[in-house]
Amino acid sequence: MRNDHIALRIAHGHRKIARQLGKKATQYRPLGPLSLMGEVYASIMMVHDMTPDFSFTRIPLWGNVTEYMLTDHMDDIALGDIILCDKETFFVASINDYRPLLCVVCNQTVCVEQSDGFGERIITDCPISIFETGKGEGVGNGIPGELKPTQFLGYFPHICNDFLKPYMVVIMKDGSSYTISTVEKSQFGTRCLMTAQQI
Repeated sequence: MRNDHIALRIAHGHRKIARQLGKKATQYRPLGPLSLMGEVYASIMMVHDMTPDFSFTRIPLWGNVTEYMLTDHMDDIALGDIILCDKETFFVASINDYRPLLCVVCNQTVCVEQSDGFGERIITDCPISIFETGKGEGVGNGIPGELKPTQFLGYFPHICNDFLKPYMVVIMKDGSSYTISTVEKSQFGTRCLMTAQQI
């Protein structure tokens, strides 16, 4: 009972901070892999920062995947919720009654298709975080000047956990595509190692 009381007081403090320091944002609750942002779930106030103490002393760095967030709806946030604020997009990766939300900072919106030749769409309009991790291994075909495919790491919302599999194709809005090499599922969401498709 005491823990519940403490959690309520912390949530009240988080809401107060979000209302005082935050911006207006839009909250989406994914209904499925083909309807991640179908309808607006709520209009909220939110504030985010690189550190959980919200001191605003650290500058966001290139390649930073996660940030901490407070909202004025802390009692109605679900894992995988998508939050849009200005031109920034986040999805909720971790919820704890005593701590700020841990969110993934998204930089792309993608679709995912099967690689069986039919191109069945598995996931549509999904915000993710993706960044380059390095060059892959050559395929060893003996061609002089062979280019090694670039590898990327992608972070997907929790709702995608049951759908992502190796060899599926991830398609960006600009038409570029990636093949999933490995899939790591967790309580935070899904992390995929992907290789850029070469023409």
